[in-house]
Amino acid sequence: MLRKLIAVAILAAAAGQAGAAAAETRLQIIQPFIRSMFIWPIHVGELLGYFEAEDLALELVSSDANIPYTLFLAGGNADLVLMDSAQAVLALNAGFDVASVYEVHRPIPQGIYVEETSPIYSVIDLQGRTVGLGSNRDLSGLEIALAHEQVSMDAVDTVVVGDAGPILNSVFSKGFADAFAGSLASVVPLAAHGIRVRDITPGSVKSAPINSYVMLRSRMEELRPGICGFLRAWSKGVYIGSQDIEIIAAMSRHPRGVPEQWENPEFGYHYLHAVADLVIPKEGPIGRPDEAAWKALLDDMLLIGEIEIAFDMSEIVDESFLACANDFDRDKVMAEARAWMDDPANAPYVRRQF
Repeated sequence: MLRKLIAVAILAAAAGQAGAAAAETRLQIIQPFIRSMFIWPIHVGELLGYFEAEDLALELVSSDANIPYTLFLAGGNADLVLMDSAQAVLALNAGFDVASVYEVHRPIPQGIYVEETSPIYSVIDLQGRTVGLGSNRDLSGLEIALAHEQVSMDAVDTVVVGDAGPILNSVFSKGFADAFAGSLASVVPLAAHGIRVRDITPGSVKSAPINSYVMLRSRMEELRPGICGFLRAWSKGVYIGSQDIEIIAAMSRHPRGVPEQWENPEFGYHYLHAVADLVIPKEGPIGRPDEAAWKALLDDMLLIGEIEIAFDMSEIVDESFLACANDFDRDKVMAEARAWMDDPANAPYVRRQF
């Protein structure tokens, strides 16, 4: 089943990438989405030719959320995976020699969400209630949130509901669960269907880094040129958004972007601005880990007994790719992005729709 999933996803991704066969380096990357504004540097990098310029062919695989991404790395079915920080620590704790090499989203885009009119205003109010999980990976995040308010996991019931739109609509509109623990990327689309949610996650939890690119330490030198190229192309997309978010909006409306997320322009902007706060770093090099946030996460995982060893951040985070990831001409990148905006062929997507 796992091999079939990988084969189908890789063929689907590869079919849409013209000229990929001519590239010198092929990278297999597992992530929750192949394309989304949640990871806009992918389609921005494709539209501006940044991956091609690095001689990269990307095999982007959107995996079943309940398959541990570490298995893809360990089985040689992926070179790089986008995974949440808690899972990276759990992989290390289980004996996998993994390292987070580039932080993608911060602050935490996971949370505990309730319908806007719900009488639940704190995770304390979840006692005796049912919480739907986007996947099994959201269980530790829920447990940490409850622990911050001295609430035991035994006080709540949980059920995996998934993160598909129709199911989440039912979770909130039909009361299939009292709350949902999962990704912001899953709940933001609900606004397009008239469902508004509130995040009741304790503020003390929200500083944790949640999504980063992770790889095996044993393959770092083998893969370093390709990983450097990928992260440099990604950083260019982040930088463009940090300077002019309208460029990201226009490229996302393009047929090679994520036009389905712009069927409702109001929703498109709502989603884009929500994820921009996660993708764009507030300071420092793009992709640099936040030491204090990682330490807080490690402390939390010790608190709930998910790990028994007090790991040091240096055991899970490797910063050796940050220099090459940020090694690009900022002015040139913005000139290329603005040239794309000025191209008459792109005029239908450049025009602000809301």
